[in-house]
Amino acid sequence: MMRKIAKSEIVILVIFQVINILFVYKYSTRFLQNSSIWVLFYLIFLNLFLILLYQDFGFVTSGKVNNAIFLLTAILIALGTVLLMRQFDPSRIRVGRFPALHDWITRLLDGDYPYVSPTSPSGFPFLFLLATPFYLLADLGFMQIFALLLYALLLHRKHDSCNTIPLRTLLLLISAPVFLYEVVTRSDLFSNMVFVLFYLSMCETRLRNARTKWLVLAGIAGGLLLATRGIVLLVYVLYFGYMFKDCLSRGSVFLVGVVVGFCAIVLPFALWNWQYFMDYGPLAIQTSYLPIWLSLIAVVSCLYFAAQVKSITGTYRAAGFMLFVVVFLAFAISLMDKGWTASIHDDGFDISYFCFALPFLLLTIDYGRTKKNPCHGVA
Repeated sequence: MMRKIAKSEIVILVIFQVINILFVYKYSTRFLQNSSIWVLFYLIFLNLFLILLYQDFGFVTSGKVNNAIFLLTAILIALGTVLLMRQFDPSRIRVGRFPALHDWITRLLDGDYPYVSPTSPSGFPFLFLLATPFYLLADLGFMQIFALLLYALLLHRKHDSCNTIPLRTLLLLISAPVFLYEVVTRSDLFSNMVFVLFYLSMCETRLRNARTKWLVLAGIAGGLLLATRGIVLLVYVLYFGYMFKDCLSRGSVFLVGVVVGFCAIVLPFALWNWQYFMDYGPLAIQTSYLPIWLSLIAVVSCLYFAAQVKSITGTYRAAGFMLFVVVFLAFAISLMDKGWTASIHDDGFDISYFCFALPFLLLTIDYGRTKKNPCHGVA
């Protein structure tokens, strides 16, 4: 028996399909003349797979068995992604963010200014510092594997009353070409958002009644993560706008910590070479994707939704929707300015930015779980 799907969940599944169809279409055209056939095959496969994921098979197992199944599945998927990643040499792949990550870290470790680079790195400094341990492990792709395992932990933590849900979501994630692309190219978009999600999940239970000292320290940690990509600000406005809407004084203390953390990591690199940082650094690149007025509308919209949502899960879902909308607007602007061929087939727009929304949206799927029997059935 197939479970009933909530309207918000239907929207998430539509977004999931739209994003992955774009990937299948774009990258299949590089090898095949008629990519529409592959898009159709993928749509058929995905929808059949979704029907399977939403089935209630009617057998129940204990929590320990569910935990063991999920843990084993997560480990096998992680090993499988490592094997997949190892089949591709990132230096020979002409797309992705590996060159920017690798070159930035190499220059920093050599004592050179890292933003003076032909790869035009667009991230703020903390993004590259997060990737440095994996660089030292000789493969930046391990950051993606680590993020995958961390996301599995988040799924289990979020749906601890029913381990069939994280299992289904993990299987859905690895069916996504956008995620497999992230693995193969050693990209950092998925990882970036997973790190942010993990931070928010830590704040979920610890921040509301925290003392002032811990509020500031949590804010500093949040400021460091904000110093990865500017789009994280939209997530923060939604999440912390909801969390502190009834206690603005505590929110102000937390905000001070965020500003301190952000400035502490960004200012040293800005002062190192101020002119180059301002002209070619992350501020210049990231603000070029959307007009300032649209960015302001996005921030105001996040404030509005922060006042409307009723739960932490609601903030994750709203954040996922907002991230998708913002990237879609940037994509639409590229289509109007550069045309379909330049934006899709050439390098006019990087559709991998749609990956920002996936960790947030997939985390909120519950596959029609009911309150009476939340753990009925195992996928």
